[in-house]
Formats: sequence, structure tokens, C-alpha cells
Amino acid sequence: MALQNLRSSTPSKRPDASSMSDGQIALNTAAASAGLFFKDSNGDLVKTGPVHIGTTAPNSTPATGGSTGNSKGEAWLDTSNGNYVLKIYDGAAWQSVEIAPGSARQLLQTNAAGTDVEFTSNVDVPGTLDVTGATTLDSTASVAGLLSANGKISFAAGNAAAPGIYPGSDTDTGISSPSLNELSISTAGTSRLYIDSSGDVGIGVSDPSSKLEISGNALSTTFQGETISAGSTERLRIGYRTGGPESALTCGQIIEDTNSLHIAGRDTANGDIIFHSGSGVPEVMRIDAVSGNVGIGSSNPSEKLVLANVAAPTGFSDTAISMIRSNYGGRIAGYLDQGVGHGITFDTIDNANPTERLRITNNGNIVCGSTSTTISNLYTLHAVGTRGAVIKSTGGGNNPTQTLWNANSTGDSTLLEFRVNTTDTTVGNIVHDRSAGLVDYNTTSDYRAKTLNGRVENSGSIIDQLKVYNGTMHGATIELPMLVAHEAQEVVPYCVTGTKDAVDSEGNPIYQGMDVSKLVPLLIAEIQELRKRLSDAGI
Repeated sequence: MALQNLRSSTPSKRPDASSMSDGQIALNTAAASAGLFFKDSNGDLVKTGPVHIGTTAPNSTPATGGSTGNSKGEAWLDTSNGNYVLKIYDGAAWQSVEIAPGSARQLLQTNAAGTDVEFTSNVDVPGTLDVTGATTLDSTASVAGLLSANGKISFAAGNAAAPGIYPGSDTDTGISSPSLNELSISTAGTSRLYIDSSGDVGIGVSDPSSKLEISGNALSTTFQGETISAGSTERLRIGYRTGGPESALTCGQIIEDTNSLHIAGRDTANGDIIFHSGSGVPEVMRIDAVSGNVGIGSSNPSEKLVLANVAAPTGFSDTAISMIRSNYGGRIAGYLDQGVGHGITFDTIDNANPTERLRITNNGNIVCGSTSTTISNLYTLHAVGTRGAVIKSTGGGNNPTQTLWNANSTGDSTLLEFRVNTTDTTVGNIVHDRSAGLVDYNTTSDYRAKTLNGRVENSGSIIDQLKVYNGTMHGATIELPMLVAHEAQEVVPYCVTGTKDAVDSEGNPIYQGMDVSKLVPLLIAEIQELRKRLSDAGI
């Protein structure tokens, strides 16, 4: 069956669709306006080619006898204004062929060799650009949405001042590759972070010698990991490097050993370990590299542990060791009281509040139960309390419970002194009388401490009322003359203390006491009376 067709050689003449059957083709063979047409199932005339090239639209001056206007699918390469714009007639108007609608509309073109399609200038992609093959951009690709690549993206190596990848218009901040297998992140044209081909990272350092090396004005530190010896690994090295190999680091290191962690100064002669509580803050603790001495508040500890505190110009300050559990416990403190003295205190802590219990002053005196510096400066031991002190000896035999030793070698030596009242009044003492070779038990008898009311009379009648017994003290084995306190209390009450049959809260007896030395003046008075009567009797 022959192919039905219409043919014309009249320039710009187009077939009339109304005179054609569906699917019938028509040819125009005029050289200036050749064309191939057919009628589709919708009854529209469609032109399939060739592409019209020129500054004006095709069929601008159609010939008489054909259809007017343009045909659906007709192509026109518009060369006006020096640009090449491919346009397709959609049956109503000419539509430009573009990548996407927008203010910047650039056409595709082939390269000079005709082997590839390229963009002539910038590409504006407001949506998603999906590239499945290799794409080379000779200019700038501006992406307002997402740039997705399932393969690889290659960018210029660049340098710190002009990185290959940069944000927005900030062309001296971004990522570059200084050398093969190396990366650098820069800001303001200066490299800040550097990764070399071995994976070492430098911050502020372009040639790191360890896994992480940091250098800067505020922090001049290097962290180094390496094997020191069999069974131990250096995990952290802290130091400062001004150039050269990592062996120049001399400050310190943290070493992991079998089941142990060691912190050490790098230099055993000068590598003290020093702790600060913050930048620019004076040191708070030091471990001496040679002696191992520890100083807290001291930069030159002379002992295994030295605690020091910088005192205020005046007033009290202390440095303490506390032993606390739930705000209760105790502490030992070294104190400095400006203008008064210094020493050490022992405190108890109750609900986080320390209370001093014992103090050793700078002159070696011991104060217990008091913070008085006036009295404590007078006595080697000063104990204050409701019941005073208890001294117990467990040695037995001839081991003394207490020894009073006065090392004075000339004149009399006071062994014990008795004082009363808040005015610290002396009322008696025990003195070694060197000239007599005896120990004197003295009670204050100075006339300035007495008021005399006359001589003693009737001493004999008083003595006659006293009942003297032979007896033995409970627990003793020797019988001796004795008085009974409550009986003597009825005659000479000034010689007896306590109350007859008194007991404590648990029913234990509170024994009465008696000072028989107070009877001596009475006995002297009676002896004098006897001597007088004998003298008067001529005996």
C-alpha cells in the first residue's frame, strides 16, 4: 500500500489539516522553508522538522493556500540578540527550552569538540541536582537546595588563604588540601586544624608529631602516645615544643602500666608536678620530682607533706587536715595568729562546725579545753574542764602515777601549786626545801590573807570532845588511830567536808573527807595552856 502524502514546493506553504487524513504526512520541499508535517489523532497539524534557525519565527509570512500560523512541535533556534535559544511551539505560543524557570536562564551547548554538553555560565538549581555520572564545573554552581551525589565530588586543593571549599562569599575560610593525603581547615586565611597523611592532627601546628598536638598562646601543650618500655605505655604527654622533634617535650606524662596508672614529670631532675585551680591562679599543690615531697600551698616542700596557707596581714588564719563523715569528725590545723603566735590545734567537728579541743603553742605549751593565750604562755600544760584531768597508771608496783620534777638545782623548788578563783589566786603549794632537805606541804598563811579575832580559848574542852579510835581503813592491813568525819564535824566542822551518808544518782556512797592538819593550831594552843598550868604549879 502506497504511503499517502501531500507535497508542495511553494516557500512557507503549510498543509491544511482539514484536507488531510489522520496520520497522513505532508512535505514542503522549498529550500528556504522545508518541512515535514503529519496530522495526529487530535486533528492537529504537527511539524517534526527540520529546526528553523533565524532571528524571526518560522512561517512569519506564510504563502497563500496553506494553513496560517505555526504547527505544534515546531522547533526554532532563535539567534536574536546574539544568543542561541531553542524554542518549541506548543500549539499556542513559543516556549523556550530551559533547565528550570528562574531569573537566570542559560542554555546548554556542546563543547568545542562536540563530544560533551556544557553550561555556558552559572547554573542556578533551586531544587535538587541529581548527577549520576561525572560532572565537571568550570565555573560556579549555586545550589539553594540540596546537592546530592551518589559518587564523588572533586574540588580544587586550594590553600589556607584560598580553600577549595568555602562558605558563601567567605573565600579565605574553608577546607583545603595542602599536599597529597592531607587536609586543612582554615579561618581568615590561616590554617587552624591540620591532618597529615599518617592521621596525626595538629591544632595550631602544621606538622604534628603525635596523634593530637595543640599549640597556641593560651595553651602550649602536646599530647603524645607512645610505648615507653615493655609493659608500659605513655597515654598522655604534656609539654611545650618550640620546634624540632617530640623529644624536646619535657613537662610531664601519664603512663599506663599493668593494673596501674602513673603520673610523672618528663624530666626527673626538674619535672615537678604542679597543680593550679585555674588559668593565672597561683599553684595550689606540688609534687617534687626528686624527693617526692608534697606541698599544698608550698612550692618548696621540705617534708613528705607540707601544708601551708598565706596568712592575712593581721588576724588569724590556719591550714587544716580534716577527717569527716557526714559533717562529723575531726581536724588537725596549723594556725598563725598574727602578732601573737603560731602552733597547731586539734578540733572536733559537729555538724560541720569545728571546735578547738587542744592546742600546742609555738613555745611548746599544751592547752586543753581553752584557747587562752595569756595563761597558756605561762604553763607547759594548761587543761580546762568541768572535772579537770585524770591520770591513770597501769604499771603497778613502784611505778608512779605522776611524777613532779623540778630541774632547778639551786634554792627551793616548787613542785606543785594550788590556785583558785577566776583571779588565779595561789592558796598553797608543795615545795622542796633544799636547806632542810624536806618536802613542804604549804597552805597560804600570810597575815595579809587573814583577819585575826583573838587567841584560842577552851582548846582542851574542844579536844576532849573528839573521839579517837583505833581502826583499819577498808582494803588496808594496818591498824592506826583515827577520827570519824561526821563525829568530828559536830566538834570541828572546819576540818570536815561532805555530808554524812551522802550518795550519788546511782546510789554509790560519796565519802566525807577530813583535813586533820587544821587541828594542829588547836593542839598547839592546848600544849601552850598545859605548859602554863605546869609552870603555874611549879612543875
